Amino acid sequence: MDYGAGIRQEDRRWAPGRSAPIARSHQSLLRRRSLNPNPYQFTERELELQRTLREFTAREITPRTLEMDRKAEIPTDLRKKLAELGCYGRILPKEVGGQAGTEMELCIQEEELAYGNMSVSGSTLATCLGSIPVCFYGTKDQQARFLIPVIKGDVITTIGITEPNAGSDAASLQSTAVRDGNDYILNGSKRYIDNTACAQYFTIWAKTDPSAGYKGISTFVVPRNAPGFNIDGVYDLLGMRPLGVGGFSYKDVRVPIEDRIGEEGQGWYHMMRMLVYGRTSTAAMCLGLSQAALDAAKKHALTRQQFGQPIGNFQAIRFKIADMAVSVLTARLLVYHAARLIDSGDGAEREASMAKFYGAETVQRVTQEAVQIHGGDGVNKDYPIEMFFRDARIFSIGEGTSEIHRNVTAKRELGL
Repeated sequence: MDYGAGIRQEDRRWAPGRSAPIARSHQSLLRRRSLNPNPYQFTERELELQRTLREFTAREITPRTLEMDRKAEIPTDLRKKLAELGCYGRILPKEVGGQAGTEMELCIQEEELAYGNMSVSGSTLATCLGSIPVCFYGTKDQQARFLIPVIKGDVITTIGITEPNAGSDAASLQSTAVRDGNDYILNGSKRYIDNTACAQYFTIWAKTDPSAGYKGISTFVVPRNAPGFNIDGVYDLLGMRPLGVGGFSYKDVRVPIEDRIGEEGQGWYHMMRMLVYGRTSTAAMCLGLSQAALDAAKKHALTRQQFGQPIGNFQAIRFKIADMAVSVLTARLLVYHAARLIDSGDGAEREASMAKFYGAETVQRVTQEAVQIHGGDGVNKDYPIEMFFRDARIFSIGEGTSEIHRNVTAKRELGL
C-alpha cells in the first residue's frame, strides 16, 4: 500500500534536512479562495463593489493601520473618502443620496474594510446602524435631516443601547423619556458605545412607558450638542482603539417629538430589526480580519526559513493553516447565507446569531494561531499581527455575547 498516494508529487521531494522548493509564489496564494472566480454567485454589482473596496483598502487603509492603532483615531480624510465611496449610505435609499444596497453588499463592505482595519470597518458599520431606524421607520423629513449629512460624511452617527445595568438584557434598559408637551425629557446613560468620540448624532432607546416592559421602549435621535447631554469618557480598550468607544449620559435633555423615530412604544421592534443587520455585518467584520490573519500566516509560513526550509513544510504549521482555512470558509458560508436570507425577506434571527457567534470565535482562534505561527513577530507592535489578536478579542462580547447568541440559536432550534 502506498501511504503517500494522496500527496502531490512535489511534496514527495520534501524530507527532513532538505530545502523544499515553493511551487507557487506566496503572493498567488493570498486570499486565494477558489478556482471558480465567483463561487458565491455574487451579482456583477456585488463583484464590482468587492473589487472597488478591496483596492481601496489596500491603497488607503492597510498602509495606515498601525498608525491608526497607535493614535487611537481614524483620520478625517479617510472618513471623507469612505463617504465618497458610498460606505455610509450603503443600504440607505437613493432618494436621500444612498446606494440602496442590500445586506449582502453591506457585508461585502464590512468584510473588505475589516481586512485592512477593524476599527474603520466598525466605525462605518456603527454609522450605518445608527441610520437604519431612520431609514426604515422615519418620516421623509427625518430622513432628509438625519440621513443626507451622514451619507455625505458631514456627520457621524451611532447607536446607543448598552447601559450600566442593561447589557445582554436590553429590555431592562433604565433610560426614560417622559412626554412634556411637544418634547420628551430624556434621562439616563449609555456605555460601551462605538463612535462616542466622534458622533454628532446618537440613535438611542429609552422607555416612554416603564410599566410596559419592552413594549414601552421608543427610539430617538439625540444630537451631541443638546443641553444636558454629556460625554462621560472614551475608554482605553484592549483592541479596536481607533473606534472611539465610550459612554455618555443625558440629564433632562429635551428632544422634540419630531426627533422620535416611528410610533411611541415601537422601539424594541426597531432595535431587533436593526440588530439582525448588525449581527450579520459584525460577523462579516470578523470574517475580514480572519482572512487577513490567515493570509499573513500563510505568507509567513512560506517565507520564514528554519532548519533550512520554509516553516510551512512542517506538519505542525500545516495543520494550523488547514484548521484556520476551514474555520474561515465556514464563517464565510454562514455570513453569506444569513445575508441572503435577510435580503429575501426572511427574518434570519437564528442565522444572524449563528454567523455572529461562530465568526467571533473563529476570528479569535485564527488570530491566536497567526500569532503562534509568527513567533516573536506575532507579539511585536511593529507588525499588525498582535493588533489583529487584540482587535479580535472584543467580538465574543460586543454586539451580543457568544452565550446570548447560542441561546438564541438553541431556542429557535427547539421551537421555544
